[in-house]
Amino acid sequence: MEFSREDILFACTNTEELHLIILPTEKCNFRCSYCYEDFIHGRMKDETVEAVTRLLARRIQGLSHLTIDWFGGEPLLGFPVIRKINAFAQALITQQDPRAWFQSSITTNAFLLNKKVFQELVKLGVYQFQITLDGPRELHNKTRIQANGGETFDTIWNNLCALQESKERFEVLLRLHLMRSNVDHVQRLIDSINTQFEGDERFKVFLKPIENLGGPNAKFCSSQGLNDPEAAVEHLGVSIKNNGRFWEPNPMCHASKFNSLIIRSDGRIGKCTTALEDPANTIGNIRPDGTLSLDRDKVVSWSRGVYSMKSEDLYCPYRSIKAEGQKITWIDRPA
Repeated sequence: MEFSREDILFACTNTEELHLIILPTEKCNFRCSYCYEDFIHGRMKDETVEAVTRLLARRIQGLSHLTIDWFGGEPLLGFPVIRKINAFAQALITQQDPRAWFQSSITTNAFLLNKKVFQELVKLGVYQFQITLDGPRELHNKTRIQANGGETFDTIWNNLCALQESKERFEVLLRLHLMRSNVDHVQRLIDSINTQFEGDERFKVFLKPIENLGGPNAKFCSSQGLNDPEAAVEHLGVSIKNNGRFWEPNPMCHASKFNSLIIRSDGRIGKCTTALEDPANTIGNIRPDGTLSLDRDKVVSWSRGVYSMKSEDLYCPYRSIKAEGQKITWIDRPA
């Protein structure tokens, strides 16, 4: 799909939309072999939670679309934060303009996603779930392990089956990671998913070859990267009955948009979920009153695609920032 300059400007600058990616905690109960995070920062403090609610109260007037995506760490370890902020957002929408669209999703390892937690999340407006599996049980349990070394596959699978029993409206994206050690065996997992979930359109499958995103496990990712990832995806994808995703391929990364921000558990404001510890990705912080203290030069640099209209800047502004050696300055605007 091609977008006009006007489409791009509207998507990136529309003040009636606000997209927040919130990390309620940056701790995790898993230690996945390829994870790029360091798990240093814990649960969001009460004063930061209050600051987020004040930000929403400040911004709600005039919004037609509010999106809150939950990320981590493992966000369900910070479930009280999710509960408070989403409930507050729902109440605000109801009070201000019930016609406004509130949308919420969560990226979770699903180990804590039992029936009770799931039902409460749905009541809080969380309808979209992205959950990862790393192949059949014996291989998944080698790369997606608990922090204490325990296995995880059976708990996740049982939670998924329990979700299927629900009559609620929701969407699950099963993200199947592909790497050298599992690519020849993922078909068995696909067969199990087809058997269990075929015909239930709430469950979709997405194949994702792992990438080296830096961090403490960069060496593992480099050694496990596929020589021809596109061929592997094409070969395995034909057998998936519920193939798809709950978003359309988008040439504009959320990090390119002025109306999209990450709020980290310690109150820092960022743009990219995979460059968390890069200083270039800290563009400011949230104040106690809900206002934002932002570095103007950094904000504009992340949204360079709005000015340059270059596809590479819109799709991944971080690559351009890294190419500059983290030198972030005002960029030239087209005449």
